[in-house]
Amino acid sequence: MAGGAGAGRRVFTGAGAVSRPRSLFAVGDQKQSIYSFQGAQPVLFGETGREMARRAREAEKQFEAVKLHTSFRTLQGILDAVDRVTDRPDIQQALLSVDKVIHQAARTQAGGR
Repeated sequence: MAGGAGAGRRVFTGAGAVSRPRSLFAVGDQKQSIYSFQGAQPVLFGETGREMARRAREAEKQFEAVKLHTSFRTLQGILDAVDRVTDRPDIQQALLSVDKVIHQAARTQAGGR
């Protein structure tokens, strides 16, 4: 999440607070963070999301975590394999994930192994 946990202070309270609805948008999930895209870290992904929810509650703002489970890039067989690996308790702990992430492929074509 760009800006880290400090961004929540600027969105929900202080100079960054506004009366109109605001949105925070985080791309990916903790599984994707294992690849360290642009410095992503699984522990920070989860912690930052929980911190944003906490700050919204404190500011009496609505906060809704919308899970997007559809993958537009990867075939279902590969997503199933990743889901099976991340079901292992040791991997789940390493991801520090509270919620299980399951993906569904939008693509239906055969291919990929």
